[in-house]
Amino acid sequence: MENRGRSRDRAQEPGFFPAAFRALPEGIRLPENPGVIRLPGDASNRGFYRVSGAGAKSLILMVLADADPHRQPAEEITAGEKPTEEIPFLNIQHYLEKLGLPVPRVVHHDLERGIIYLEDLGDTLLYDLAGPAGPRAERGLYNQTLELLVELQLRAERRPDPDCLAFHRRFDAGLFEWEFQHFREELLSPGLPEAPELTRGFRKLARELAEEPGYFCHRDYHSRNLLVQDGGIKIIDFQDALLALRQYDLASLLFDAYVDFPPDLVEELLEFYLSAWEKAGGKPDGRERFRRMFFLAGVQRGLKAAGRFAYIKRVKDNPKFLPFIPGVLRRVRPSFPLFPELAGLEKILDRELKTNDQIPNPKSKIPNRSQ
Repeated sequence: MENRGRSRDRAQEPGFFPAAFRALPEGIRLPENPGVIRLPGDASNRGFYRVSGAGAKSLILMVLADADPHRQPAEEITAGEKPTEEIPFLNIQHYLEKLGLPVPRVVHHDLERGIIYLEDLGDTLLYDLAGPAGPRAERGLYNQTLELLVELQLRAERRPDPDCLAFHRRFDAGLFEWEFQHFREELLSPGLPEAPELTRGFRKLARELAEEPGYFCHRDYHSRNLLVQDGGIKIIDFQDALLALRQYDLASLLFDAYVDFPPDLVEELLEFYLSAWEKAGGKPDGRERFRRMFFLAGVQRGLKAAGRFAYIKRVKDNPKFLPFIPGVLRRVRPSFPLFPELAGLEKILDRELKTNDQIPNPKSKIPNRSQ
């Protein structure tokens, strides 16, 4: 289940942009003398460029990693894929747009050239506002983001579509366990004496997560995949959507790897979400069970993110995410006592991280997955 490493940048090939501009059909107006600016894309295999100039609205040009849509490197590992002629981004975008959810409009796509033109929703991520100021200062936007999550989950529950890839992919026990082990393999010392006990604990928790009812899940619903435009929230980077427990996207937002949420604010926003769910007609939850699975999803998500950040450095030679690892681990560790299976991990982190601000040494080589 290894993700692929760095992909070539096709946009640097001679004549790429003039050919991409010529691919636009008549009726779609391109800015005069268009300028092209590369946009940050975090760890994505895709490239994003703003095409702007006088006389027309700017566009976002998405450049796929491969001009052949059937050879697109996966952004995330998944389970239970359905064969389709559509690439996941377009397939999921069509479904979410049909549900009336705020996603970028597709202006044009030419998969033979491996390009997709999108409407330009601006540059302001929720992270840009909540990261520096703190999430409490943007409480109104977070309330809106949680209400949008409720709408996403309920509309998808009420209007499932067999043509949408997300309904054929699921976060199963094997995938949850693999992500737990991904953390261990990327960040903890090889040959841990506690490895067998830790593996058993991860396996048990993975099964518990997978046994929950499956809802439409964005899979990366956090501050760097939510744009703010004209005071509203827009959803991006949804191509890895699948079915998972309802708490997963909620935990992804409130245990954000990039934003430091105080515990009391997590509790307030958790209650806000549950209230919004019931107001929108969602079936009331058993609070104790819901909370347990929310905190377990937060732990699983946080450990996976920490391992992923180390992996990105090792495989893609991109160190920009390493500074976020200490904060991720600091935020999920208070939840460990809720799960006896993680008692060993608490001791391991105490031993391997002398302070909460240390970053474990990412390995130069992943050990055999049978360990």
